[in-house]
Amino acid sequence: MKTSPRIEGTFIVIGRGGGIVKCLEYPEGIRIFENDMNTALHGDEVLVEVIGKKNIQPSRFKSNVKKEGVATETQETVGRIVEIVLRAKTEFTGVLLIDNGKYILKASDPKMYAEIVIPKEKLAGAVPGNRVYVAMDSWTNPKKNPEGHVVRLLGKPGEHETEMQAIALERGFTEQFPSAVLEEAKEIDKRGIREEDIRGRRDFRKVVTFTIDPYDAKDFDDAISVETLASGDIEIGVHIADVSHYVRPKTALDTEALKRGNSVYLVDRTIPMLPHVLSDDLCSLLPHVDRLTMSAVITFSPDGTEKGAWFGPTIIHSAERFTYESAQAVIDGEDHPLKAELLIADTISKNIGKKRVANGALVLEQEEIKVIIDKDGKVEKIVKKIRTDSHFLIEELMLLANSRIAEFLENGGRPGKSVKKHDHNDPKGYAVLYRVHDQPSEEKAEDLAFFMRSIGHPLTLRSDGSIDPRALSKTLKGFDAGDLKQTALSFIVRSMSKAVYSTKNVGHYGLQFEHYAHFTSPIRRYPDLVIHRLVRAALANSPAPADTRKMYERIARLCSMSEVRAAEAERESVKLKLTEYMALHVGETITGTITGIAEWGLYVRDKATTAEGLVSMKSLNNESYILNPKLATLVGETSKRTFRIGDTIQVQIARADPERRQIDYTLAQ
Repeated sequence: MKTSPRIEGTFIVIGRGGGIVKCLEYPEGIRIFENDMNTALHGDEVLVEVIGKKNIQPSRFKSNVKKEGVATETQETVGRIVEIVLRAKTEFTGVLLIDNGKYILKASDPKMYAEIVIPKEKLAGAVPGNRVYVAMDSWTNPKKNPEGHVVRLLGKPGEHETEMQAIALERGFTEQFPSAVLEEAKEIDKRGIREEDIRGRRDFRKVVTFTIDPYDAKDFDDAISVETLASGDIEIGVHIADVSHYVRPKTALDTEALKRGNSVYLVDRTIPMLPHVLSDDLCSLLPHVDRLTMSAVITFSPDGTEKGAWFGPTIIHSAERFTYESAQAVIDGEDHPLKAELLIADTISKNIGKKRVANGALVLEQEEIKVIIDKDGKVEKIVKKIRTDSHFLIEELMLLANSRIAEFLENGGRPGKSVKKHDHNDPKGYAVLYRVHDQPSEEKAEDLAFFMRSIGHPLTLRSDGSIDPRALSKTLKGFDAGDLKQTALSFIVRSMSKAVYSTKNVGHYGLQFEHYAHFTSPIRRYPDLVIHRLVRAALANSPAPADTRKMYERIARLCSMSEVRAAEAERESVKLKLTEYMALHVGETITGTITGIAEWGLYVRDKATTAEGLVSMKSLNNESYILNPKLATLVGETSKRTFRIGDTIQVQIARADPERRQIDYTLAQ
């Protein structure tokens, strides 16, 4: 009997009934049923054998909903998992329970379908009802539950500190550093800045330099200098903390930084990539002290035309630590000793932004909120973030520096724009760690065009089925500021590909840059640290050769994954606090916007707090409804009442469960 070839891919759990293996050979994935999972967990790298094709009935949610234009069954490729190549995750947080005399972990991760059994001698003092952090020791027999041991007792479920630790640990982040890492950082901090560290650096200590950051920021990656030359030209310096001077490859610090990938920002704390003595002190561009930096210094003519750029190691002395609010006050007219320089930077950044948007860059500004909590972790208030000229000033200058650095590296250390993007397989090319953003798939583009047309803002696609970013920007200008625009922005963002790190340069679709890399945040992002090393090598006439791409591609994959985990942790911490807040207001009526429609109900986002909840179909059981997924509508068969994404509705807060992070709404009477 002929054996099917083994195919390697990533297993994605889609419920207790099995999952799908994502792989290059089968773009739609290989369906795996529960009996053929062979202990595979969500995210595991696995080997799978293809069994054949099978007609799959779509799962039906028992409700009073009929789907319009949806196939009743599909044919899928089916397989069985024969080997676990690499476990994506072996540690889980959850609540310790006892069942028939056995201690088990009820995992917080909804994708963890198996109960982990914990022997009594491995409880580490935990008792049933505690939230714990558990390591799965091994699991090879699908007919038995996996065994594990308690790594850390976190505390009582629902307590602020317990939940924050659980959110971070669940995704692989911890505030604790290995002792070897802390010792290295301590020695570097103790050494400080010496005369030999300054040699060979361009000295900006007498040039007006300042930082602009959030009021509660602790680490300052970037500073701006402004100098008007005798010729009338203006030099804008984008100065970035020279972390690569301190964190060297193959050290304990470097290994830990790569493992973390980035800093994580929860509602109440920062879990840094580097120990605090570096991230908050020696590497941080604090005011009124000398700091070592790597810089992109860009020259503009008096009319704002970009003339050239210089890159290299520098030393600065920041004269002012602006917050976004204090900088905006100066831009709006308030007096300040650095007002002239700040206004020059503001004018230049606005010119850069106008040109970028004219070139087709997308401006997708979604509403953001900040949760303010007290010392006990209780929500004091929820405020919407307001973006001002001071935010755009920093954003535009950082984007420009990132783009120019990418061009510099792709040219092998020569300033100026590349004529074309290098073939990433070109043996004569250079290894660069790009930040890339591919254009939406043809299917996503069609769905977006259909949706935009359905809400009265048609979007014309190109002849090849792709989205012209200029056309999309023009369509967005047709919206009035409000809920429908925010809903459209959400749909557009969901249509976009995910920005990732890669050695293959496909450009950045959203920003409309042919060359883009992350250079401006090495305190909190490992790829930026790598870019600094590549810049240093290029300046020494030894740019990274093409045969090192495999090493950098591995770094790209690891950092892309850690970025996703960090974003999940940050969202989860906000979601927890929003749910706690809404639990205090059960029974109240709020104004919301419909953000999603599914066969199980309507997703509604509160306008005041952005807290999203579900109006379940069970609460709409007075009649049957017809769901049209493409039009994103739900229509009553009898009443013809129509619910559409973007609609404003009144809902009542029926229930809020912080542990499950779930909010239930009902239609207001």
